[in-house]
Amino acid sequence: MKIRPGDSKIFQIVRRVGKAKIPSGGFALIGVPDDRGVAIGGGRTGAKHGPDAIRKELFKMTLGLKGELEKIKLWDFGNLKLEKTQEAIYKKLNDLVLSLLEKNVFPIILGGGHDLSFGSLGGFLKKYPRGGIINIDPHLDCRPPEAKGKYSSGTAFHNLIEKSKLPGKNLLEFGYQPHCNAKKHFEYLKKSGVKFVPFASSLSLRGPKGALGIPVFKKFFNKTALAISFDMDSVQALDAPGVSALAPIGYTAREALVIVQTLAHQKNMKMFEIMEVNPRFDPDHRTAKLAARLIFEILLSRI
Repeated sequence: MKIRPGDSKIFQIVRRVGKAKIPSGGFALIGVPDDRGVAIGGGRTGAKHGPDAIRKELFKMTLGLKGELEKIKLWDFGNLKLEKTQEAIYKKLNDLVLSLLEKNVFPIILGGGHDLSFGSLGGFLKKYPRGGIINIDPHLDCRPPEAKGKYSSGTAFHNLIEKSKLPGKNLLEFGYQPHCNAKKHFEYLKKSGVKFVPFASSLSLRGPKGALGIPVFKKFFNKTALAISFDMDSVQALDAPGVSALAPIGYTAREALVIVQTLAHQKNMKMFEIMEVNPRFDPDHRTAKLAARLIFEILLSRI
């Protein structure tokens, strides 16, 4: 990558490591180039190329006006090698996230289909069984498996509740929209004790004192640990056309930035994942650029 005089770029501080070597402290990028779940669910395939597209845009960014990122540890584990079954890749991701958290490393997962959250967030729950999870997504993603061994991109939180013993009260579904969720799935989560903030109720979000200050968020901020799952299809198509499920109405890029900035300042936040960037439908790299900017804000806010 070309460097202009006086510039300093994120790619210059990245340290590439193998999965057998678990470092201590800092941040770790983990790509999971798997969109089998999207295909099973009938979505637009291509999210398997999301990790590389996000990295490309992230690595071109500077280290900040004051060089704030110069001294951070930023590890890159590359892309996980895929397995024959979805269950196997979930387990591999689960084990890696747990190992990183044990070493006080902040995992940043680059998806891939959102079903992969069963693996990543499952690792988080092994380390922090009483931790809270916030899913920022128009979809509730609580469908049961399609068939034995076949998990659509909408199954992650059903699997986390049923298989990883995630207490419903420790899950917050933020920004869900009624037109893309069935009554059966909503009632399943409600019965499980899940907390909800619908998209319509979050439209007042215009700054750190907006919707993120409501009591349900404050309760999550007080938990022992917090994991954030951000599906890029929660952002409107104007700002994020390159996703698996296009959203004509959603958060603006600015609102997405405010959400991430506010959450990233919580000291108990332990991991972040950004899912379903789909370069096939992102000709000007708009979606990948936004995803990279959100990760940049995570890095900046955490230091």
